[in-house]
Amino acid sequence: MTLALGTVLESRYRIAALLGQGGMGAVYRAHDLRLQQDVALKENRMASPASTRQFEREAVLMARLRHPNLPRVMDHFVAPDGAQYLVMDYIAGEDLGQILARNGPLDERLALAWIERVCDALAYLHSQTPPIVHRDIKPGNIKITPQGEVYLVDFGIAKVGDAHQRTTVGALGVTPGFSPPEQYGGGGTDPRSDIYALGATLYTLVTNECPPESVLRSIKMAALRPPQELRPDLSATVAAALESALATSPTDRPQSVEAFRALLRQRAAESPADHAGRGATLLKEPEPPADAAGPPWVVTPASAQPPSAPAHKRSTPSVVESPVAPQAVAATPAASTPQASAAPVSAPLRPPTPQGAATPAARVKKPPRARQGRLLGGWVWAGVAVAGVLLIVAAVAVALALTSNRDRALPTEAVPETGPTEETQPPAATGGEQPVEPEEGGQQAPDETPAVAPVTAPQVELLAVYGHGTANSVAYAPDGRYLAVASSLGVHLFETGGNRLVYTFGTTTAMGEVAFSRDSALIAAGGNSGGPVLVWRMEDAALVHRLEDPPAGAFSLGFAPDGRTLAMSSWGQPPRLWRLGTDEPPQPLEGTSVDPQPYGVAFSADGELVAGGCQEAS
Repeated sequence: MTLALGTVLESRYRIAALLGQGGMGAVYRAHDLRLQQDVALKENRMASPASTRQFEREAVLMARLRHPNLPRVMDHFVAPDGAQYLVMDYIAGEDLGQILARNGPLDERLALAWIERVCDALAYLHSQTPPIVHRDIKPGNIKITPQGEVYLVDFGIAKVGDAHQRTTVGALGVTPGFSPPEQYGGGGTDPRSDIYALGATLYTLVTNECPPESVLRSIKMAALRPPQELRPDLSATVAAALESALATSPTDRPQSVEAFRALLRQRAAESPADHAGRGATLLKEPEPPADAAGPPWVVTPASAQPPSAPAHKRSTPSVVESPVAPQAVAATPAASTPQASAAPVSAPLRPPTPQGAATPAARVKKPPRARQGRLLGGWVWAGVAVAGVLLIVAAVAVALALTSNRDRALPTEAVPETGPTEETQPPAATGGEQPVEPEEGGQQAPDETPAVAPVTAPQVELLAVYGHGTANSVAYAPDGRYLAVASSLGVHLFETGGNRLVYTFGTTTAMGEVAFSRDSALIAAGGNSGGPVLVWRMEDAALVHRLEDPPAGAFSLGFAPDGRTLAMSSWGQPPRLWRLGTDEPPQPLEGTSVDPQPYGVAFSADGELVAGGCQEAS
């Protein structure tokens, strides 16, 4: 529930505009009636003790900070309805994620000038007693005012403590691509963790490509592309500084912000060849998007060559909030327009081929030893490489597994055909769904087969590893043809027969839960920390239902057998039933109460019963 414009809080702060909304609450621009100035109000409506403590810690932390590149907190109060509020500086302007999305890779000199100011802020934070580790540095948390001032914002998951203090569950938070390995799973973080994130941020700004997941790099499942490979005109000293900051081991990174700054200042005397003009156009108005060409399920002819990739591919793994479009934003990422809303979140994807159409046959590498096995209806997460830590954050790789069984044999290899193969069309849609405005775009897959990584184990054999972004939930289509993966980058659809990515349902929020209808005709997804619940039709990838109601996202989704009702659980809400295709709001289940942390919901096979679980084991 958002506050109405004109609402006055504490007899002082009049709500003027909604700047952003997320799972915990909202961020508003308000007018301070007493001091006659605009301020930003950051709201927390989460009722859990951990959330309350985290918000109070952020208030206390920021209230004592005074630095020209950090926003100030002037007040903290609790409203009569229990909502908490931080009153802080209102920062007008854009964040670097927005600027990057609109203009592409930044001029090296300009990027370094802005990062220099962030270094100032971090050096100040790390010099506090005890040191303050920000732990969420990324382009979306660096704001640039119209006057060119730089602000490092959002201390929601910052930590105060010594270098050996472990991260608590309540404070745990990661941003794929920007968080170092030690930040996953409750490991210990220190100022060197901020250096990794700052290096990842600068890498993204000058190459327009986010580094791979750090946990995948630490277990040799991904490699960092040299920055000069993506940006040939990048100076050698900056490239070397970036690779040093992005070392997966903290001991291999610069040991302080000042050490990293010194590496950047050793920039070679010979300037990059061509920087002219790019920095001057950063704040230009965005151009209107080109009309989309063709339906989602476009078939690539067998003879066609895949389109050439752009010089600087944009990849945005940030966990994002619902989109807003004000020119002025508050000092928190919830108030910013998400990076993912301005550009595609992954390379164009090629969807499944409609019936009768031709497509090149995929080749699958042969495992070293063919086993007798049956496909399990699930996926195994790639391990985070720190022994004994809690798997709080799901690993970014998803693995298809086989176990021993004499009833069915695994083919020793998929033999490529000399001509095109025929592929059947996805199942027909449940009747009655009409497409709604396609706000959430989809993308087509390039004609390439993902690598198959065979691993031998006593009972389980790893067949394939996919991954980009954080995989939060997986679901097999009941017909067995597709596997859906809800991630920080949208919902990815994999073809189980060919082990390849065939489609991405693009979204403007990170998806935490995904589910198929019983007839495989519909697919639903929602974010764990806010944003809408979306339902697409598999036949043509059309968005047919959209529910903006859940303010705290969807922790679990389940279709009724007839595909006309969707059960959902959301933070701070009782389990509810949403009747698709009607104007009725989701109805709570009779006799249920609000639990601060609900979990699963599921229908019985006949649709007569629905079950739900929550934190209190009820």
